[in-house]
Amino acid sequence: MDTRRWFGGAPGEVQTMADIRTKIDELIEESYLATLPEEAIRGDLLQFIDTCDKLFRESNGDRADVMARIDRYKETALRIEQAGELADDQEEWAAWSEHDLLAHRAARLKLLVLDLIRESDPALADQIEHERFPNIRTESREPVVARAPTPRATRSHAPQLSPETSATLLRASYALLAGSILFIIGYRIIY
Repeated sequence: MDTRRWFGGAPGEVQTMADIRTKIDELIEESYLATLPEEAIRGDLLQFIDTCDKLFRESNGDRADVMARIDRYKETALRIEQAGELADDQEEWAAWSEHDLLAHRAARLKLLVLDLIRESDPALADQIEHERFPNIRTESREPVVARAPTPRATRSHAPQLSPETSATLLRASYALLAGSILFIIGYRIIY
Protein backbone atom coordinates (compact mmCIF):
# COMPACT_ATOMS: atom_id res chain seq x y z
CA MET A 1 0.00 0.00 0.00
CA ASP A 2 1.32 3.45 -0.88
CA THR A 3 1.37 5.34 2.44
CA ARG A 4 2.11 8.65 0.73
CA ARG A 5 -1.52 8.73 -0.28
CA TRP A 6 -2.61 8.76 3.37
CA PHE A 7 0.21 10.41 5.23
CA GLY A 8 2.15 12.53 2.77
CA GLY A 9 5.43 10.67 3.28
CA ALA A 10 7.52 8.18 1.40
CA PRO A 11 6.33 4.55 1.31
CA GLY A 12 7.23 2.82 4.54
CA GLU A 13 8.11 6.10 6.27
CA VAL A 14 6.94 6.17 9.87
CA GLN A 15 4.77 9.17 10.68
CA THR A 16 4.67 10.65 14.16
CA MET A 17 1.52 11.36 16.09
CA ALA A 18 2.17 15.07 15.51
CA ASP A 19 2.15 14.46 11.73
CA ILE A 20 -1.11 12.56 11.96
CA ARG A 21 -2.62 15.22 14.24
CA THR A 22 -1.60 17.90 11.72
CA LYS A 23 -3.36 15.99 8.94
CA ILE A 24 -6.49 15.67 11.06
CA ASP A 25 -6.39 19.39 11.94
CA GLU A 26 -6.01 20.16 8.24
CA LEU A 27 -9.02 17.96 7.39
CA ILE A 28 -11.15 19.66 10.03
CA GLU A 29 -10.14 23.14 8.90
CA GLU A 30 -10.64 22.18 5.26
CA SER A 31 -14.10 20.77 6.01
CA TYR A 32 -15.11 24.02 7.69
CA LEU A 33 -13.75 26.18 4.86
CA ALA A 34 -15.43 24.03 2.21
CA THR A 35 -18.82 25.09 3.61
CA LEU A 36 -18.06 28.75 2.84
CA PRO A 37 -18.36 30.54 -0.50
CA GLU A 38 -15.04 31.25 -2.25
CA GLU A 39 -14.90 34.94 -1.25
CA ALA A 40 -15.61 34.01 2.36
CA ILE A 41 -12.75 31.47 2.27
CA ARG A 42 -10.38 34.16 1.03
CA GLY A 43 -11.67 36.65 3.62
CA ASP A 44 -11.40 34.12 6.45
CA LEU A 45 -7.84 33.25 5.45
CA LEU A 46 -6.69 36.88 5.21
CA GLN A 47 -8.40 37.78 8.48
CA PHE A 48 -6.72 34.81 10.21
CA ILE A 49 -3.27 35.78 8.93
CA ASP A 50 -3.81 39.46 9.86
CA THR A 51 -4.92 38.47 13.36
CA CYS A 52 -1.93 36.17 13.83
CA ASP A 53 0.39 38.89 12.51
CA LYS A 54 -1.08 41.50 14.89
CA LEU A 55 -0.91 39.21 17.92
CA PHE A 56 2.63 38.11 17.10
CA ARG A 57 3.85 41.68 16.61
CA GLU A 58 2.31 42.71 19.93
CA SER A 59 3.95 39.87 21.85
CA ASN A 60 7.17 39.24 19.91
CA GLY A 61 7.94 42.45 18.03
CA ASP A 62 11.67 41.72 17.93
CA ARG A 63 11.37 38.62 15.70
CA ALA A 64 11.81 40.18 12.26
CA ASP A 65 12.48 36.78 10.64
CA VAL A 66 9.09 35.41 11.69
CA MET A 67 7.28 38.62 10.77
CA ALA A 68 8.90 38.51 7.30
CA ARG A 69 7.67 34.91 6.83
CA ILE A 70 4.16 35.95 7.91
CA ASP A 71 4.30 38.73 5.30
CA ARG A 72 5.28 36.15 2.66
CA TYR A 73 2.34 33.99 3.75
CA LYS A 74 0.05 37.02 3.26
CA GLU A 75 1.39 37.41 -0.27
CA THR A 76 0.75 33.72 -0.89
CA ALA A 77 -2.81 34.09 0.43
CA LEU A 78 -3.51 36.86 -2.08
CA ARG A 79 -2.59 34.53 -4.98
CA ILE A 80 -3.72 31.28 -3.39
CA GLU A 81 -5.15 29.73 -6.58
CA GLN A 82 -1.73 30.01 -8.27
CA ALA A 83 0.29 29.18 -5.13
CA GLY A 84 2.07 26.04 -6.30
CA GLU A 85 4.16 26.01 -3.13
CA LEU A 86 1.03 25.00 -1.22
CA ALA A 87 0.51 21.93 -3.40
CA ASP A 88 0.95 18.60 -1.67
CA ASP A 89 0.79 14.93 -2.58
CA GLN A 90 -3.00 14.88 -2.24
CA GLU A 91 -3.35 17.24 -5.19
CA GLU A 92 -1.63 14.67 -7.40
CA TRP A 93 -4.09 11.84 -6.81
CA ALA A 94 -7.32 13.50 -5.65
CA ALA A 95 -9.91 15.02 -7.98
CA TRP A 96 -10.56 18.54 -6.71
CA SER A 97 -13.15 21.08 -7.70
CA GLU A 98 -11.82 24.65 -7.78
CA HIS A 99 -13.77 25.40 -4.60
CA ASP A 100 -12.44 22.37 -2.70
CA LEU A 101 -8.88 23.07 -3.86
CA LEU A 102 -9.20 26.62 -2.56
CA ALA A 103 -10.46 25.32 0.80
CA HIS A 104 -7.64 22.74 0.93
CA ARG A 105 -4.91 25.28 0.22
CA ALA A 106 -6.40 27.85 2.60
CA ALA A 107 -6.51 25.25 5.40
CA ARG A 108 -2.92 24.28 4.65
CA LEU A 109 -1.77 27.92 4.72
CA LYS A 110 -3.57 28.59 8.00
CA LEU A 111 -1.81 25.65 9.61
CA LEU A 112 1.55 26.79 8.20
CA VAL A 113 1.06 30.20 9.82
CA LEU A 114 0.04 28.61 13.10
CA ASP A 115 3.03 26.22 13.00
CA LEU A 116 5.36 29.17 12.33
CA ILE A 117 4.03 30.95 15.40
CA ARG A 118 4.20 27.74 17.44
CA GLU A 119 7.92 27.39 16.64
CA SER A 120 8.59 30.83 18.12
CA ASP A 121 5.88 31.22 20.78
CA PRO A 122 3.97 28.03 21.71
CA ALA A 123 1.81 29.84 24.26
CA LEU A 124 0.61 32.35 21.67
CA ALA A 125 -0.16 29.54 19.21
CA ASP A 126 -2.20 27.76 21.90
CA GLN A 127 -4.04 31.02 22.62
CA ILE A 128 -4.87 31.52 18.93
CA GLU A 129 -6.02 27.91 18.61
CA HIS A 130 -8.13 28.17 21.75
CA GLU A 131 -9.79 31.38 20.56
CA ARG A 132 -10.57 29.79 17.18
CA PHE A 133 -11.96 26.61 18.73
CA PRO A 134 -12.90 27.40 22.35
CA ASN A 135 -14.39 23.95 22.99
CA ILE A 136 -11.24 22.06 21.99
CA ARG A 137 -8.82 21.38 24.81
CA THR A 138 -5.12 21.93 24.12
CA GLU A 139 -2.37 20.05 25.97
CA SER A 140 -1.65 22.99 28.28
CA ARG A 141 -5.23 23.28 29.50
CA GLU A 142 -7.09 21.29 32.13
CA PRO A 143 -9.23 18.43 30.79
CA VAL A 144 -12.93 19.04 30.40
CA VAL A 145 -14.99 16.67 32.54
CA ALA A 146 -18.27 15.46 31.08
CA ARG A 147 -21.25 15.60 33.36
CA ALA A 148 -24.57 13.85 33.02
CA PRO A 149 -27.39 16.23 32.13
CA THR A 150 -29.77 17.16 34.89
CA PRO A 151 -33.17 15.52 34.51
CA ARG A 152 -36.00 17.79 33.41
CA ALA A 153 -39.59 17.63 34.49
CA THR A 154 -40.83 18.18 30.96
CA ARG A 155 -39.30 17.33 27.66
CA SER A 156 -38.38 20.27 25.47
CA HIS A 157 -38.04 20.10 21.72
CA ALA A 158 -34.67 20.92 20.23
CA PRO A 159 -34.67 23.71 17.65
CA GLN A 160 -34.25 22.69 14.02
CA LEU A 161 -30.82 23.28 12.51
CA SER A 162 -30.45 25.41 9.43
CA PRO A 163 -29.24 23.65 6.26
CA GLU A 164 -25.88 25.48 6.52
CA THR A 165 -25.37 24.32 10.11
CA SER A 166 -26.36 20.77 9.19
CA ALA A 167 -23.89 20.79 6.29
CA THR A 168 -21.14 22.12 8.56
CA LEU A 169 -21.81 19.45 11.17
CA LEU A 170 -21.90 16.76 8.49
CA ARG A 171 -18.56 17.91 7.03
CA ALA A 172 -16.96 18.13 10.48
CA SER A 173 -18.22 14.62 11.27
CA TYR A 174 -16.83 13.39 7.97
CA ALA A 175 -13.45 15.00 8.75
CA LEU A 176 -13.38 13.35 12.18
CA LEU A 177 -14.31 10.00 10.66
CA ALA A 178 -11.65 10.36 7.96
CA GLY A 179 -9.10 11.37 10.59
CA SER A 180 -9.97 8.35 12.71
CA ILE A 181 -9.60 6.07 9.72
CA LEU A 182 -6.22 7.64 8.90
CA PHE A 183 -5.12 7.12 12.48
CA ILE A 184 -6.18 3.46 12.48
CA ILE A 185 -4.48 2.80 9.15
CA GLY A 186 -1.32 4.56 10.35
CA TYR A 187 -1.35 2.62 13.58
CA ARG A 188 -1.70 -0.68 11.73
CA ILE A 189 1.10 0.24 9.33
CA ILE A 190 3.44 1.28 12.13
CA TYR A 191 2.63 -1.63 14.45
